[in-house]
This record gives sequence, C-alpha cells and structure tokens, in this order.
Amino acid sequence: MKKFMMLAAMMLMSIGAFAQGKYAIGAEVGFASFQNSYSPTKFGAKFQIDFDENWRGELAGNLFTKKNDVGLWDINANIHYVFNVADKINVYPLGGLAVVSTTGAKDYEGKDDNKIMVGFNLGAGVEYFLADNLKLNLDIKYKYAKAEETYTFMGQSTTIEYKANGPVISAGIAYVF
Repeated sequence: MKKFMMLAAMMLMSIGAFAQGKYAIGAEVGFASFQNSYSPTKFGAKFQIDFDENWRGELAGNLFTKKNDVGLWDINANIHYVFNVADKINVYPLGGLAVVSTTGAKDYEGKDDNKIMVGFNLGAGVEYFLADNLKLNLDIKYKYAKAEETYTFMGQSTTIEYKANGPVISAGIAYVF
C-alpha cells in the first residue's frame, strides 16, 4: 500500500509541475471486456490539465460493477496529445499508468484477499465541444494490468497471476474552466 500511495503522489506532483492551461472535470460511463470473461460496466470521474496547446494530463478513477461479489476499481494517470481536426472537434491518442484493485475477494478461509495490479493504458479518443466550457468525449483504450503471487504448500510453489486486461470503452462529459 505504501508503494501505491507513493506512486499516486508522484503522479499528482508531476502533473501539477507541468500544468499551465485549462482544467476540466467530468464524469464517464462505459464498459470493459477483460480476458477473464468479466465484462463490467464502469462509472468514473476524471480531472484534466492542459500542459500546452496539444499536451494534456488526465487523472481518472473508476468503479466497475461486481461479478460473483467481486468488483474492481482503478486509478489512471494518462497523457493525451490533442489534435484539433475541426472547429469543435479534437482527437487524441492516449497512454498512461493504471493501478487496478479487486474489491470483495475472499481467500479459502473467508478473509479479505484483494489484489492490487499495476499496468498501463494505450488508446485514443475524440471530444466534441457543446460550448466553450462543456465537452463530450468517447474513448477506447486497452488496459493491461497484472500481479503475481506465489504460494508454497508442503514444499511445492505455485504462482497465480491476476489480470485486468482488455479494451475499455468510455463516454463522458466534462466542464472546462
């Protein structure tokens, strides 16, 4: 947990160090299609900071719906390179870091057994400005996050891999200030 908090603090400080432009705050809804046949709906919030005319940082958090009483949450720190393609339309490739954690997972004794996975995001999106301070967005990204844990029982070691890999599609709205 200490490593996670340190990583989050460093991401926030690095985004703040380059910020010099507009800010945006918004909400998103979407769905994921992870490789383990878990296809949850997601609900999230995001905060964006323009570094200059083209570069933008984004810090986003999401909650995913549960399957068999186990759900996910994630925190993402992404960088966008924004291309203005028309009067009110921008497109952007994106890349960044992802921290994903399970919720509600239990081990064989019924104790909490939530896992934290670290990975990355790669994708692209498009945004449309309804007004100077209100925009809609649609993006798709591939999330790759995993963690490994090794168990030893009676001299035999077994490594279990936990994954949250797959496409995530989001639609959102944001207020620009």
